[in-house]
Amino acid sequence: MPMREERKALERLAAFVAGLVVLLLVIRFLVPVVWQYFSPFIVALAIAAVLQRPIRLLEKKVHLKHSAAVMVPVLLTVLVLLAVFAWFLSYGITQMIALLNNAGPLISDGMSRLRAAISSMLQTMESFTDHDVAWIQQTSNNAISWLTEQTTGLVSWALGQVGSLASGIPFSLVYANFLFLSLYFVSKEYDRIRAHLPGGKKEHPSQSASAANVVTDSAVSGLIGFLRVQLIYAVEVMIVSEIFWQALGYQYAAVAAIAAGILEFIPLFGCGVLYIVWAVIALLVGDVASALQALGLYLGLLLIRRLTEPKIMSQSMGLSPLLSLVGMFAGMQLGGIFGLIGGPVVMTVIVVIVRGGYLSFIPRDIRTLSEWLRRRWGPNQETPPEPPQPPLEKAEEAPAAETPSPEEEAAPVSKD
Repeated sequence: MPMREERKALERLAAFVAGLVVLLLVIRFLVPVVWQYFSPFIVALAIAAVLQRPIRLLEKKVHLKHSAAVMVPVLLTVLVLLAVFAWFLSYGITQMIALLNNAGPLISDGMSRLRAAISSMLQTMESFTDHDVAWIQQTSNNAISWLTEQTTGLVSWALGQVGSLASGIPFSLVYANFLFLSLYFVSKEYDRIRAHLPGGKKEHPSQSASAANVVTDSAVSGLIGFLRVQLIYAVEVMIVSEIFWQALGYQYAAVAAIAAGILEFIPLFGCGVLYIVWAVIALLVGDVASALQALGLYLGLLLIRRLTEPKIMSQSMGLSPLLSLVGMFAGMQLGGIFGLIGGPVVMTVIVVIVRGGYLSFIPRDIRTLSEWLRRRWGPNQETPPEPPQPPLEKAEEAPAAETPSPEEEAAPVSKD
């Protein structure tokens, strides 16, 4: 028996309301979490989508290889963003703080001018009585007082925000590092990433091994790969530091190199703990040359690591450079130093699970359920009549046995 239209309408409205509630909950709770852990990659994806046109142009018109065609617009974009950031730090924040510190006199002067303008306007209106003028002046004074109070509160809040922004500059530098690196890798792999977004086509590899065994092996290999990367950079820092300080004739070059290598092996510490402190102490005692040497060595080592770490991480852990960055940033946001270590490992396990097709039943079941709901809530359709079946050929009937006629039965039998 077909479903009644009233019941179908009720189910559709209930599903719509439930979907709206789920959407609001996602916007309220899930979107801020996603933005906190993946915002540099979301921003990089948006910028990379804009850069695809000049990248294609450089490939077709200038005949650059894909990597070079990606590097040119990405580098120009990074330089523009760095220039804006430097201007904001050197000029924008200074001007903003100066403006907010002088906000009190500016607000008082602005409100005085507003009161004078209202008084001048009332003097030109002869049709108003003295009672009306007094009421208008009192109402406008109350409104100006409220506006002054609100503006002062806004200025105090803005000063607090500027202070928070200034204190967050170190994290902003770390954030910018992840943003710029992810911008290059997202722009380079944009077509492949687009294939995994809604509307793209991707291959689903076959599931061949046990899920538990694959996940366990991936976690172990990911952790070993991460430790291998840390060891590579620790050795690199130790060797470069030893050569650098020996070339400058430093007496304790070996001790400094070993200390820098050990610190480099510890995530989120690095050789900067040694060389930045070294530079600060040298500046305090007036040894500018040693401060510049230590700071220059640290910046050189940092630049080498930031440019090569995603690639080496991807080779050691089986991840792409972009996924390595995603795991490192999300892990750092979630668990600090331990999250920075565990983030790429967890990302390795997730990639293995997804590539192995262990979660492929989820979209398949969602499609099945949506098709069932579409059939259930769709208009009733009469079952089409079955096509006429061709007549079956009758089997040849056997000839019936001959029965004697009545005349033959009644005929007398002749006797000899």
